[in-house]
Amino acid sequence: MCRGRNIPLLSAGRRRGSDGVTTIEWLLIVSAVAAAAAVAVVVVQNMVEDTSDQIDGADPLRAAAQAAAAEVVIEAETADAVNDPRFDPGDEWEAYFTDKCNGIAIAYGNAGITVIPQFTDLDGDGYDASRDTATCEVA
Repeated sequence: MCRGRNIPLLSAGRRRGSDGVTTIEWLLIVSAVAAAAAVAVVVVQNMVEDTSDQIDGADPLRAAAQAAAAEVVIEAETADAVNDPRFDPGDEWEAYFTDKCNGIAIAYGNAGITVIPQFTDLDGDGYDASRDTATCEVA
């Protein structure tokens, strides 16, 4: 304390009690927030870069063609070849789904794909997984 005055000598930069934060404490807080922000920026940049690499490598038209081929196969496997009016007895089931599979190559022709249809109904009674074939491969 100074003579006759009620002023502490080293009051600058020190706090009295727990009322405030000193300059050094503010500096530590600000640098911790800045470090957290820098880490967040690096993480986001890495995630964006990884995602863009995945998008560049993906071929959405090929994926759509594969999904359409899967739908054709599911429809073929669940079709009633005997009672469905789309099919005459015999090879109509095979011809119908072979044509439908070949249509995928036409619809997605600009994707540079080829399709390999293979639909065989050995006994003419519709699809049976134990003996018949229903595939529409996108290559």
